Amino acid sequence: MQITPKYLTIKNASIYFNLSVSTLKRLIRNNKIKSYKYQRSILIRIVDIEKLFGMIQPESENKRIEPFKSIDDTIKNIIKDLVLPEKRNTNK
Repeated sequence: MQITPKYLTIKNASIYFNLSVSTLKRLIRNNKIKSYKYQRSILIRIVDIEKLFGMIQPESENKRIEPFKSIDDTIKNIIKDLVLPEKRNTNK
């Protein structure tokens, strides 16, 4: 069983989310995500970044959305909403 941390340093968060360190610092500076200072490190909650990028639903920190499931649902809805041309009645 692997334990996932709740907080990451900026450097670790950049690796974990495939974002640059400067992007994370800019998000912190613009108050898009909250940061916490612990000793000499700046920590970011994983949930805050996931909320910002829509990886989890904002009302629940523990309920995660599977990205492929939501993409599949989106594709199904698009296909369902397509209007297929009907055969026209040529007998007038």
